Amino acid sequence: MAAYGLPADESLAANAQVDARAKAYRAAGVKRPVDILRVMAFLDLLNLVPAADRIARVQAEDEAQAEDAAGSAGESASGRRSHGRGDGRPDESAPADPSPNDASDDDPGGSASAGGDEGPRPGGAPDPGPALPNPGPALPARVNLTLPLATQLRLAERPGEAPGLGALDPALVRRLAAAAARSPHSQFCVTITDEQGHAIGHGCCQPARAPVRGRRDGKPPPGPPPPRSRDAATFTPSGKPGPPGGYGSWILTVPGAAARFTVDLYPVPVSECDHRYESPGHDPSARLRHLVQVRDGACTFPSCSRLARECDFEHGIPHEQGGRTCACNCHACSRSCHRLKQRPGWSVAPTASGWHQWTTPSGRTYAQGPWQYPA
Repeated sequence: MAAYGLPADESLAANAQVDARAKAYRAAGVKRPVDILRVMAFLDLLNLVPAADRIARVQAEDEAQAEDAAGSAGESASGRRSHGRGDGRPDESAPADPSPNDASDDDPGGSASAGGDEGPRPGGAPDPGPALPNPGPALPARVNLTLPLATQLRLAERPGEAPGLGALDPALVRRLAAAAARSPHSQFCVTITDEQGHAIGHGCCQPARAPVRGRRDGKPPPGPPPPRSRDAATFTPSGKPGPPGGYGSWILTVPGAAARFTVDLYPVPVSECDHRYESPGHDPSARLRHLVQVRDGACTFPSCSRLARECDFEHGIPHEQGGRTCACNCHACSRSCHRLKQRPGWSVAPTASGWHQWTTPSGRTYAQGPWQYPA
């Protein structure tokens, strides 16, 4: 991170705050290089993380590393006893056991754990195992991180993306997804794309309910849920039919999330539309608005990059002129582009569901298609 054009006095004061926090970490016994201490201090001050929380987290990391080192040392000592001289004396050529307290202030070892404390399991779901201490920060995310599901499932190494940042490294995307899953404020969705990356199916994740022990219809209860992974996501069929004409019902698990998610994948009208989501009035239903936002991704004006979820829900053919409140006639349009469309000489007409043609006062035309997702 870098910031420019800041007031000199406030910048110097901010730098002093970072130095003071870094010195506090060193005084508390945090064994890290001074540059790493300043990075910790910088991030903690921005994220409002108390110093005590950072110190406890690093101490937990050091204790875990010490236990691992002690276990390795024990195995090594056992091996030396088995393969020594045979006279009962230790092998003098064997090196001494490393001590976990030998790390100096310049030792760059140690990093924040991104492991999986997944919280309580509602409904008595099986626990995947002991939680790692201090799993890392929680990132409240809402449609600001897009990643291929194959990357999250570790079936591929395709980059993700975020608005304003462009492509993101696959490993970084997985860590960000785990951080988002640790926050109860994050929302997850699954979008199915075609070969061009256009959205053709979409579903919003809902926390899965615990299975019912008995059923009134006499049928046996559903089988056990799929096993959870601490390091990788899973995406498995739920056994339900899902929405008509859609792409089924699924169970999604994300490392770091406190519960599994159910995802019902609805079809997204692209190129063709059967008007299944059409609203009789001017205002769309919540599902129609959301699916149009997912399909368009951003404002449909060719040179505008405003995210669709921050745009108006606009009719191509005005509703008062007989235009449908439907995915085939409506699109995402930023407020400024919406006002531009109302000016004399400007017009926008849908050529297909998700495809729009803008016409300028000079008669030039510009076509805009659906959003292309990383796939």
